[in-house]
Amino acid sequence: MPVKRLPWRKFTPAQIALIERLSAAGGNVLVDELQYGEQLALNELRQLKLAEMRLGAYSKLEAVLTAAGAALRDKGFTTDRVVLHVTPSQAELLRFLDDGCPSEESIGSEPNSMSGQMKDVCRRMCLRGWAERHGGRDGLRWVRLTPAGHEVLAAVNEWDQAIREAGAIERHQLH
Repeated sequence: MPVKRLPWRKFTPAQIALIERLSAAGGNVLVDELQYGEQLALNELRQLKLAEMRLGAYSKLEAVLTAAGAALRDKGFTTDRVVLHVTPSQAELLRFLDDGCPSEESIGSEPNSMSGQMKDVCRRMCLRGWAERHGGRDGLRWVRLTPAGHEVLAAVNEWDQAIREAGAIERHQLH
């Protein structure tokens, strides 16, 4: 049974890093100075009303941490809100990259063994901080799960198990 969208209530490493960067810079950074992954994290934080963009000096666009974003940082990035959803294609990639080893010992997978759609999902997962590229066998660029990616995978597996059990109860097949 395919996984349904899993509501995820933890911030991604990329979101946390951007909030930390904005805090360290006094609450605002020029959008032009943000890397692509940080811009994606900024958009996600804007949807959650934790960051916003405004015109700064010389009409330059700035990324600004809101009061809610600063309060979240002070609380240790804990929230009851859904931060994002883990999609079925992301769950598939997490399982594909899982080789059963801890992150630091993991070899991961070679990008050439992925389909085009999976490569696109992988790129997004790397930007979120759930996967990372590294030099693997023969000096090639491989992709493996980060500790945060392993945490998401464990939650996805638990979610799938709960869905299977609920379906079995519904069909009166669970003992």
